[in-house]
Amino acid sequence: MTMTLKLSLLSLAWFSCLFLAGAVACLPLYRWNWQRFFKSSIWTKIVWWWPIFLWLLAMLWLGLPFVAITVLLMAVFAVVELRRQHRLLPVAYVYFGVTVALFASLLLYWTDEGHAVWLLAVCFSSALSDVAAFFGGRYLGRHKLPKALNPNKAWEGVAGQIVGGALGWWATVSLLNLGLPWWPGILIGFASAIGDLANSYVKRRLGIADWGTSIPGHGGVLDRFSSLSVALTVGFCLMIALG
Repeated sequence: MTMTLKLSLLSLAWFSCLFLAGAVACLPLYRWNWQRFFKSSIWTKIVWWWPIFLWLLAMLWLGLPFVAITVLLMAVFAVVELRRQHRLLPVAYVYFGVTVALFASLLLYWTDEGHAVWLLAVCFSSALSDVAAFFGGRYLGRHKLPKALNPNKAWEGVAGQIVGGALGWWATVSLLNLGLPWWPGILIGFASAIGDLANSYVKRRLGIADWGTSIPGHGGVLDRFSSLSVALTVGFCLMIALG
């Protein structure tokens, strides 16, 4: 069994467990009413994690050409979404350029088996940090973020994002036996939080809720990949530093 196939199968099992756990954790928000939950926007968001995850596996199997096409399509969708919004400021296009440039850092690495472990660890860590931010804000949120960022989110959600990134990294590295140190997850959690807060700040400046609707339940391309772009860039720096 090749390393890529082994990582893919282990990742599929790990993601399936997380998918079920996340769905069950959302049920208290609907008083354990499955029918209401399945009709909700949260369920749509959870389901759409599957194509995002399968896209990640496709990168492992198809390599650099697929990554290049992905980044190009992301840029096209992001530009279309930007043009559809009203009262856009120059900061929107600067933010768009920085986000796509950071995400394009994938073109520099993680397209071979030797770097696949870092890609999996960073992506799982960043995704779990976003999930932990959601639950931290929903179940524990008491202290709202400043209006300049997002008054609908709480500092508890930011804390959850950092903790979720650390736990997500540790669990992924341990369960998938990736052979990586445990501590980078803390930095990935911080990076994800910074990316998410930067995204919220720019959107507040523009007076918009989401960049678009291209990813059901998640918003636009920049909404979904803003935190991941920063996490991937930090992960790249850590990979280089640790050799």
